[in-house]
Amino acid sequence: MQILYYMSPNVAAIVKWSILFLCWLLFSPLFYWLAGKWGMVSRTRRIWLSIFSPNMIILFCLLLLLIVLFVVYMAMLYNSLDSVYIYEDSERLKRITGVAFPEFKLMEYEKGETNLLGDYEDKFILEMEEELSEATYHHLDSIIECGDAHWGKDGKRYWYRNIWGNGEPTPEGEDSKYDRFLEIDFEKGNRIVNLRWGIW
Repeated sequence: MQILYYMSPNVAAIVKWSILFLCWLLFSPLFYWLAGKWGMVSRTRRIWLSIFSPNMIILFCLLLLLIVLFVVYMAMLYNSLDSVYIYEDSERLKRITGVAFPEFKLMEYEKGETNLLGDYEDKFILEMEEELSEATYHHLDSIIECGDAHWGKDGKRYWYRNIWGNGEPTPEGEDSKYDRFLEIDFEKGNRIVNLRWGIW
């Protein structure tokens, strides 16, 4: 910077302001230091100009993007872990569907892709350890005859359909923050159950 001392005051001022402008655009900490060293900008203005410089705004946006991506990733991870074990939680299934199922054995599992909004659909083919009792089928028939909005029947085939969240009623014990759906299909006398579970 010694060359500035050999310039006329007007030319030196123009060069200094040009350097400060470039530093403000590209690297605001250097702008803050030089503007203070040359005594050309007050401390308060240097602070505000440094905070709202283009490079700091870009850095802030990148940091915000990383935070958003991290949150989305953690939500996807949570949803994935939650979906894998949904069929193992018999109490949760009973609370949601109103029907007590026996323990399940996993036969097939098809993991659905999760989009940026966190929506996904996982598919399971399960085998009940034992067939549903006649008392359970009688209970199912009775709630279907009473017009249950989620259970249905076609011959020997029974199914359950439910979505919640986003304005739809949430089953007791479920978190209303998540827009979930659950579908269950099976036939009377058959221990195989098709289950679909995810977020919509």
